[in-house]
Amino acid sequence: MDFKSLDELKKELKELEDSLHKGELLLENKRKDISTFNSNIAEIEKDIDALDSSKLCSQDRARDSSRRKQIYLNEQAKFSPQSPQLSRDAYVSQLIDREAKYDSISSEAHQLSERIKELQEKPAEAQKRLTVARLMTMLDDLQASLLQKVNETPAGEETRPHELLKAIQELSREREKELFLLRKREHEIKESIRLKKKRIIELRSESDRNIGTLRESCEYELMGITGRIQKERRDLMNEIQRLEGTNNHLARVIQDTRLSGDASTSDRTVSLPADVVMGVSQDVEAESKDLCERITATNREMQRLMQNTKTLQDKMNDEALKYNNKMSQTKKEIFLYQDEIMKMEEENKSLKDLCDSLAAQLQE
Repeated sequence: MDFKSLDELKKELKELEDSLHKGELLLENKRKDISTFNSNIAEIEKDIDALDSSKLCSQDRARDSSRRKQIYLNEQAKFSPQSPQLSRDAYVSQLIDREAKYDSISSEAHQLSERIKELQEKPAEAQKRLTVARLMTMLDDLQASLLQKVNETPAGEETRPHELLKAIQELSREREKELFLLRKREHEIKESIRLKKKRIIELRSESDRNIGTLRESCEYELMGITGRIQKERRDLMNEIQRLEGTNNHLARVIQDTRLSGDASTSDRTVSLPADVVMGVSQDVEAESKDLCERITATNREMQRLMQNTKTLQDKMNDEALKYNNKMSQTKKEIFLYQDEIMKMEEENKSLKDLCDSLAAQLQE
């Protein structure tokens, strides 16, 4: 069972109670109306009985008056010859009085007859009395049926309120248990959020330290590499300048030697000592040979220096490539740290929303 079934059961129980209360109020109102109708009917019946009794009395009085009048007339006819002494005026006055009494009684009887006739000639009133009687009968039957149903409730219906109460208690216990679990879960989530925030702070500080350390290390290595490259470049430039000076000197010497040889060949007429001429010739050849050897050695040295320069350039390129790779790896690590921090922040946000929703549910 869940909260929805508990709410539905409570709602059903509330509706049953409301319907029962409404039925009781309706029954009470009907009882009041029935009592009013009963009292009205009783009064009407009393009026009818009184009118009937008055009519009967009037009819009796009218018959009695007619009988007395007839008796009086008979007596008068019988005794009139024997009573000449009676005064005519007294006799007339008695007749007038008796006639007036008879007229009053007749008018009263006529009025009662008209009243009874009016009451009897009102079908709406009779229909109303009949409707009231039927309504009272129906209400009595309904009341008896309700009392019978209340008194003769089946066993299943008698146990249903207990079952509902038991189900409500069970749902209440389950709700308390779920609330306890929700509170426990909320506490765990808050603790997890606190630990994650702490871990985020640690990761940020560690990332800042690593970034600073990597920046310092890279700057130091870059400065060292740059210094070594500049030093080797200066050494190479000095060596190249020295070799260029040597080559220029050798070129001048070779040019001077060639000019000297050409001068000695063209000036054969010049009188020089033979030993001097031969000595100069021997020194020039040796010097030329020595110069050629020195030029060859210089070329080899230049090739070696160029090879060293190329090797140093390749080394510089390799160092630059390694530095670039290292910087790329460092940037990737920084991006990974940032992504992890963003993910943890999003997770903390979702956990915070979950905690807010759980708190709202607990408050409800």
